[in-house]
Amino acid sequence: MARKAAKKKVAFDKLHKTKKPKAPGKTLKLHRPEKLPFTLASLRKSDP
Repeated sequence: MARKAAKKKVAFDKLHKTKKPKAPGKTLKLHRPEKLPFTLASLRKSDP
């Protein structure tokens, strides 16, 4: 039950990304903390 609810929330956040640019970062920290360091590292690599 909890997993289904989480998936629905993620889908909802994806639909409303354009309205709230800060939301994806917050949801990423809450739902996938293990993937956050990788995204930060990739952002740092992309910077000159």
